[in-house]
Amino acid sequence: MDTTNDQTRDLRSEFRELPLESKVATLFQLEVITMSEAFETIADTAVTLGKKFFDAVADCWAKQSRHESTTD
Repeated sequence: MDTTNDQTRDLRSEFRELPLESKVATLFQLEVITMSEAFETIADTAVTLGKKFFDAVADCWAKQSRHESTTD
């Protein structure tokens, strides 16, 4: 049997045995972790896209600058 499946089964069993208040607190903590990871992914993606955009603009300006200097 797969270790991941065993771990998942164990976690579910442990979670099932928790009192309701602990289940709610655990779910809240998991949601916070999930949202944190989602925001981090969004921020990383935005930075990557911003860098690509600025690199493209810089390339365009450099080409235009070279073109203008050869036409003078």
